[in-house]
Amino acid sequence: MTEREDRVDAVIQAFLDHLEGTAERPSLDHLTDVERGEAESLMTSLEAARGIDPHASRPSIELLLAGT
Repeated sequence: MTEREDRVDAVIQAFLDHLEGTAERPSLDHLTDVERGEAESLMTSLEAARGIDPHASRPSIELLLAGT
């Protein structure tokens, strides 16, 4: 891994701890603008995925197409 990947990876690992409630939200102050953008994008995706239940049943096609 490159140094950039290591810094972003460390932030994402800390963010996962934050999502689990075991740590504070990580700071992005030490990252470059490019790294910060990458980390923010990943963090946004993780937050969105957090509410998805992987065991939930899928909606029917009829329900998905209702009103179209």
